[in-house]
Amino acid sequence: MKHVNGLPIAEDVNCNITLTDDKYIFSSGSMNFELEKSKITDICIKTDTEIQQQYVSSVGGAVVGGALFGPLWAMIGGRAKKKTVKHESHHYLIITYQSDEIKYIGFDINYAAASAKVYIEDFKNSCTNASTYQL
Repeated sequence: MKHVNGLPIAEDVNCNITLTDDKYIFSSGSMNFELEKSKITDICIKTDTEIQQQYVSSVGGAVVGGALFGPLWAMIGGRAKKKTVKHESHHYLIITYQSDEIKYIGFDINYAAASAKVYIEDFKNSCTNASTYQL
């Protein structure tokens, strides 16, 4: 999957996600980042259309989106608006987790949608912190 935002690696870098019993491991090259499942509050897939609708319905677009949902939404919202003009459709896997504050990790999953659904199913089956989840 291509990294969009949320990890200390560049945008559009390929990243592998390994699922274990108690954590997710994100790997890119020689770098590995771990996220405990207990910190995850939501995992969902959003399309450009869904993101753009939220993006353009906010006064100020990315500014308001960024204030409400962090830099991930501002970045994806901006990308969605640009890509919609080209009539391209993208899907994003968005992992929401609790650290000192609510944070997001996002991936462009256009070529890995089936793999992304595995993470959502695992979250649904093992979620302890989330009150809701989306497919």
